[in-house]
Amino acid sequence: MICQPDTQSSCCRFLTRACLGGLLFIQLSACGAREKPPAFAAKLVPVSGVVTFKKAPLANAAITFFPTGNDAVRAAYGLTDESGKYSLMTPISGLSQDQCQGVVPGTYRVIVSKLIMADGTEIPKTLTTADALQQGAKESIPSKFSNEAGSVLKTEIQKETPRTDLNFAL
Repeated sequence: MICQPDTQSSCCRFLTRACLGGLLFIQLSACGAREKPPAFAAKLVPVSGVVTFKKAPLANAAITFFPTGNDAVRAAYGLTDESGKYSLMTPISGLSQDQCQGVVPGTYRVIVSKLIMADGTEIPKTLTTADALQQGAKESIPSKFSNEAGSVLKTEIQKETPRTDLNFAL
């Protein structure tokens, strides 16, 4: 029997559902498929610390480690809390956030950035960075710390270190 669009036979409904179910199964299976993590994932060194600006904890700032040498392969990111504390993670496809905690050993340029609204207030949590920039948000940290090309902050993360605590006083 050939299914016609206007035919409501149970055979046609069954075949349609079976095909759609098969496609859904294939899509869900592909979503769960993971490649083997890169070798550097096993070498991540936990990195945390405190960022201060003008001798006060710097809250709600982004801290980024950009690789500068050939040994570091990925950037690492973190956000400071209300007391200026941060911990870094290196995003790796297929791994959970907990599995990505840390930094690949190597040399880095460190960027600390905190956007504020044009009137000097904090960016509302309801705004994305792009929306805030459209509404006139500006960088509150001097470019010698917040500019990727010109930051004077540099560090090296050593291999086989159980944990690295790095504090930055801006």
